[in-house]
Amino acid sequence: MYYKKCVLCLIVLITMFGCQAVPSETGHLVEIDLSEFNQFHLTVLHTNDWHGILHEVPMFATLVQEIRDETENVLLLDGGDLYRRGPFEEFRGAVEIAVMNAMGYDALVFGNNDFPITDEELFYVSEHTSE
Repeated sequence: MYYKKCVLCLIVLITMFGCQAVPSETGHLVEIDLSEFNQFHLTVLHTNDWHGILHEVPMFATLVQEIRDETENVLLLDGGDLYRRGPFEEFRGAVEIAVMNAMGYDALVFGNNDFPITDEELFYVSEHTSE
């Protein structure tokens, strides 16, 4: 599963940056006709700015599961701002991380509202997010 996620992340990065040219042995860029390769479909689901607001999570979790049941190669990502300025801030992300683990998030990053983050909070997130 880890290998699959790494491959999917690599494909996302390649797609984002439109890499259709690579250096040749002479150092010049050579165009690659990507149509000769098998097509790969990737579905990326993204959230951000939860801020501990969890009232719509059941609906979103159901939608995510339906998409995963119908589609292969689904990445579920979060762009940060998990808990600060939210109703569960005192739990320092424990509630939101438990929900994200249950939903099977593939990756998350810290957002601007997650800073400043203490070493203790960083360790907690690192130790409690699924691999």
